[in-house]
Amino acid sequence: MAGSIRDFVMQHPIFCHHNHHCNFSDFDNQRADFDFRSLLGYADADLDVAAGARPPQTPQGSDRIAHLWPQIRTTGYGRAVTLACRDIFDLDYSPENFPKITEALQAAIKDKPTAEIYDHFVRQKANTRWVLNDSHLYGNDPSAYGEDAYPTYYHFTWRMDDIFCMVDSNPIHRLERDTNLSILTLDHFVQAINASIDRAKQTARVAAIKIGMAYTRDLTVTDPTRHQAEMAFSRIRNPKSWRDGIQQETGAVNAA
Repeated sequence: MAGSIRDFVMQHPIFCHHNHHCNFSDFDNQRADFDFRSLLGYADADLDVAAGARPPQTPQGSDRIAHLWPQIRTTGYGRAVTLACRDIFDLDYSPENFPKITEALQAAIKDKPTAEIYDHFVRQKANTRWVLNDSHLYGNDPSAYGEDAYPTYYHFTWRMDDIFCMVDSNPIHRLERDTNLSILTLDHFVQAINASIDRAKQTARVAAIKIGMAYTRDLTVTDPTRHQAEMAFSRIRNPKSWRDGIQQETGAVNAA
């Protein structure tokens, strides 16, 4: 019964709602370097935790992974690596198999068109029908979403984290270049953000907005008045060389 339930579940196609796959060009540039480490994904984070707050300088590289793997192989990420390796290459992910895993991976991708490789692993092996790729694409280069960059079943996020953690004018300058709009007021700023999102949507391949501010600031989000927002915007757009007795070239406001 357990086997039949698993078979029933596994035959259903998947919608992958969060991934970070590189484009075809980047894949081709890196393909010779893919090895057993390429299967780790987020398990890299578990390796860092297992190494401790003050990890020793050695071992490094493959020796480091071999040393730490027994400590993380039963975590969620570790189990994902084990199951994927068994399913794709019929090999256990273990130090003694690292050379065989690298050999099998290289054999699977060598001299094959990149689109075919994506179809094999994403469509056939993972049974994924759609992928929502969080690849830090903005609206300023619609060609980055093209079929020569990703398979047609990939869709993307609009993501501009620096706007939501803004402490100086650099994100504004970038947004001006993206939209070809001048941003002199808070209203201009909002219009430009919407214009950038609209331009990305016009590609018909952007399906979500990603806000990753949790990586760079705390999650205390208040509800400032419009006047407070305008004051912060003005301070960013009109930086002073000296503020509170301190020379400050960038960072006119704090993240909050």
